[in-house]
Amino acid sequence: MTESIEKLINKQKALMDKSEKKTNDQQNLLQLKLNLESEIENSKKTLHEEELNALEITETPIETTRSSAEIEKEMKRIDSIIKINERLLDPKVQDQIFNSYNELNDSIGTVKNDLKDINEYFVELKKSTQTRRIAYHTMLTFIERTVNMHFQAFLRQKDFEGHIDINFHESSVKNNGKGQKGKTLELVIRPRKSTQSQHQSNNEIQSYSSTKSLSGGERSFST
Repeated sequence: MTESIEKLINKQKALMDKSEKKTNDQQNLLQLKLNLESEIENSKKTLHEEELNALEITETPIETTRSSAEIEKEMKRIDSIIKINERLLDPKVQDQIFNSYNELNDSIGTVKNDLKDINEYFVELKKSTQTRRIAYHTMLTFIERTVNMHFQAFLRQKDFEGHIDINFHESSVKNNGKGQKGKTLELVIRPRKSTQSQHQSNNEIQSYSSTKSLSGGERSFST
């Protein structure tokens, strides 16, 4: 009987311990709930204050899907731009920029003047080249006519007639793929026609119709 009573007492004690522990857990949970509710209220209050501060800067609320990290990154980028602009507003920096601009502008002006002088030089050079080309062709024509005139006078002394053709601009030609100098000089020599007179012999008349009266060098030009 005594043993049964002790078992019941132990069970009762265990139940009381569990009940006490459960009560403590409930109190802890209740306190945790109160703390969370207090934090939520404080967060709402802080959020409301931040909204009021934001509305002082802009009257229209900004709705965005960006995260706070993205917004913070954007703010840092804007701050960097602001610092650069503030540096540019420094009078010393502005003086440096103005001086660099003026130096660059002067350099551009110098280059423009140089280009203008070069263009004028090329125009004069083109005119001079054209004048020299005309004078050169005139000189070649004069040389050709003078040589031809003296050559014909020489032939008349030998009782021959003919002419000399000079081509100063004959280009080179190719023969079977090999370069060959073009023809630049052509000699045409013909014996002068003559009738027998009382002072001329048959041998003299025959000399007019052949090149035998010419020297070896002269005959080489007649072929």
